[in-house]
Parts: sequence; structure tokens; C-alpha cells
Amino acid sequence: MNLDLDLDLEEQKLNSNLVKDLFEFTSQSKHWNILRYTKDNTPYNYYNYISYRIENGKVTEIIP
Repeated sequence: MNLDLDLDLEEQKLNSNLVKDLFEFTSQSKHWNILRYTKDNTPYNYYNYISYRIENGKVTEIIP
């Protein structure tokens, strides 16, 4: 079960299909900018935290 907070900071169950879709979309490398070292053009190894604002079952904001 996926739980998250609503706008009143109350726990709310998330739609598992929406969670799956967001994970699949976010994990695709084509949606990420590749950061590279300037000297030899080697890509950085990095990670990022992402928050989604979901209102009425729709993503209204993605906060990196």
C-alpha cells in the first residue's frame, strides 16, 4: 500500500496505477539532463529527489 500526505497533511492512499506510471516516466533516462565533467566529457554519477504534487488524481507540479 502506498501512503502519502494530502494538502491537510493527512495520510491518503495513492492510486497504485498512478504510482506505477510516475515511476516508469521518471526512470526513463530520456527525461533527464546528463551532467558531464568539463575536462573529459565523462558523465557525473548523481541522483535527485523528486516530489509530485497531485490534486484530484492529476499531477499539478513536479518539484525536483
